Amino acid sequence: MSEARVSPRLLAVLLTIAASSWAAAIFFAPLAHAAMPLAARAVDFTASFVCHQRDERSFHLRGERLAVCGRCTGLYLAGAIGAVAAWLGRARLPARTRRLL
Repeated sequence: MSEARVSPRLLAVLLTIAASSWAAAIFFAPLAHAAMPLAARAVDFTASFVCHQRDERSFHLRGERLAVCGRCTGLYLAGAIGAVAAWLGRARLPARTRRLL
């Protein structure tokens, strides 16, 4: 039986979408507490598996704590920006450098 393989390009696209979506969700959750409390709680609950979510170590948006602390916010935002930047600067890098990255 042959194995189904995911192409590296498709994997890169999916990872970029996932990183960007998660970064957006971190900022979406505090804004959605009033209008969509279930969605906001789902993001907070999911984030609780990877972050301590201490109020005093978190950024706030409109009086609500972000889903993750300040350190995690920076990491996830940098990851999403880096993934998008990699796509934008992809043509400028030699193929060998892209493979190494």
